[in-house]
Amino acid sequence: MGFTKNKNILKEIERQNLPKITKSQLTNTKAYWKRKLFGPAQADLKELVNWCNERKEIPEDMDQVFVGADAAKQITIGFELHFNYKPMRIICWAHAYRKFKNKYSKIIKDLKTRQVVQNALKKLQLAHSLDNFIVAKDLLIKQSCGESKTAIKEFFKFWLDEHNLGWFEGFAPGFPSTNNALESTNRYIKDDGTLRIRLAIRQFVSLMENGFIRDWSRERNPIDNVNTIDTAECLYKQPGEQISDSSDEDTYEDYFDIPVNQ
Repeated sequence: MGFTKNKNILKEIERQNLPKITKSQLTNTKAYWKRKLFGPAQADLKELVNWCNERKEIPEDMDQVFVGADAAKQITIGFELHFNYKPMRIICWAHAYRKFKNKYSKIIKDLKTRQVVQNALKKLQLAHSLDNFIVAKDLLIKQSCGESKTAIKEFFKFWLDEHNLGWFEGFAPGFPSTNNALESTNRYIKDDGTLRIRLAIRQFVSLMENGFIRDWSRERNPIDNVNTIDTAECLYKQPGEQISDSSDEDTYEDYFDIPVNQ
């Protein structure tokens, strides 16, 4: 019938002239089938750990669910070892930018200087090739001074690591702008997967494993030419502004509004 709330189910039973049942009978029936299909409503930590351990190996079935640590470098390393190629680790610019704001707010005391550095980082993020990015990044460090230089260098210590470099526009051309692979589809996920009801943990993981994730995987199966959604092509947007395509430092001399370090 497509209903989950008792009130709506009872109305639909009456509308279809089915044998009437009481609200208590309906509640007990639903509870019985939930226990039968998903087990007890509550799950302890040991059960969740076992569930994850049973799914930590990469399966042969491309649509079967397996578990990985969120944002861990081991994910990239694991893909590289298993699939024998070096994947591109795209980083959400919003995440990197928030981390930077937290960092420079503790280092740079002057509000106006913070704004200048903030705008400079936003401009750097618009670089559309690695060479382009490196030149602009080097010049930004060269032009900055005092607290600005300290904040920028602290930011770059982590966010220029080979696993965390992919936050500028030109890192992976054709992929969603300034977003990571999962978040680029979050509107689709919300439209398709918002349940509007609370589920017990057992029921939730079962639904995610055998429903949403498997369906999303099938829709994006590169082997299936009929049902595949080209996520990158569908969601990619050309940024409205970009740094000039040049490897010449002179091109960027007046690009960043940071006082030149004397």
